[in-house]
Amino acid sequence: MSETDSTIAPPPPPALELEVHGRPIPKGAVSAFVVPGKSGKRARAVVVQGGSKSRRSALNEWQSAIQDAALVAMGARELEIARFAGVAVAVEITFRLGRPKSHYGTGRNAGKLKPDAPSFPIGTPDVDKLARAALDALIGTAFDDDSRVVDLHPRKVYAYAGDTEGAWIRIRAASELALVRPNVPILSIVPDTLRAQGGAGTLGELLGLKPAWSVDKDWTLLADSGGGLLALIQKGHRRHRPHLGFLVSSRKRVDQVYARVQKTKLKSSAPESHRDGSYGFYFTDLDGNHFEILYFPKSTKKKL
Repeated sequence: MSETDSTIAPPPPPALELEVHGRPIPKGAVSAFVVPGKSGKRARAVVVQGGSKSRRSALNEWQSAIQDAALVAMGARELEIARFAGVAVAVEITFRLGRPKSHYGTGRNAGKLKPDAPSFPIGTPDVDKLARAALDALIGTAFDDDSRVVDLHPRKVYAYAGDTEGAWIRIRAASELALVRPNVPILSIVPDTLRAQGGAGTLGELLGLKPAWSVDKDWTLLADSGGGLLALIQKGHRRHRPHLGFLVSSRKRVDQVYARVQKTKLKSSAPESHRDGSYGFYFTDLDGNHFEILYFPKSTKKKL
């Protein structure tokens, strides 16, 4: 097939990552009423956001923060058109909520989390309503219509100590592989019959993946068009073992997760920089499952 063949699909838009600061506000039900027409004009229906005036103001402020973060991340060149116009989109959102004061002790225990404080925010706001507000805010910037979203993974957590309320949002072009693989950025496996290097081409061709990093005969990294990564490791590799990897947004985030792991009885390695420019560490849970927390700098992502 020639390079000028019109059947060659254009590359998907690059993924968009947003870090939004502020208190996440849900978008609930709307109210509708009919305004009678005047001087023979037809009546018209008016739809307004429900809730109090202060709640609507808070929602507008939160959605404006999301829009501002999207415009900053996209850059001035894309202000006139949504990045994912007419493209199937996959969206991940992590909402960080502040803990209520009742979760903390008083007196000499002030600032310390109570032993019975819940791990997850299982009350309001509902995660689906938080996602609705975020997706609506992204219309016209990240995508031209929220109907483009075919793969959505919202979650709500309590903000870590010292962290701020807000949201981390990742938007990327959806791929067939993204819709069937586990919801983790990196999956590392050991082929039973194929060497990592030799199996890369075969498996990559089957799944539509391309080599992203390969400097060893027993380890290689494949990538899909949506930014997902698949590591193939030769059985008995001198260092790496089968594991699940999670990409985080910064070196600071790697260190924060490492600090939390250190407070447990879990076995872990110390964070370190790798030859591809990434930074991370490994740990093992109580069931013997192996995990990697990894940060890829933007310069490295471009190389991939």
